[in-house]
Amino acid sequence: MNIGTLIELLEEISQDMPEGDDTEVTFTMQANWPLESTIRGVFDCREIEDEEESGHGTKVTLVEGSQIGYGSKSAFEDCNEGW
Repeated sequence: MNIGTLIELLEEISQDMPEGDDTEVTFTMQANWPLESTIRGVFDCREIEDEEESGHGTKVTLVEGSQIGYGSKSAFEDCNEGW
């Protein structure tokens, strides 16, 4: 996933949401046992000067907030693939 694709997908989905820009965004991980969490924020990895510590090159990472509970397996089965 790249930043342009993420923005595009979120804009497309927000147009169909009754709350529009106020729709909550969460993070779901682990396809076999889905867990859903809030998103604490977004981190620009360019802020890390040591490239070894940051992984590789330029990237942005979503930072997990608090666990909400169990997520839906449908999130993995029905998500937009092909990115």
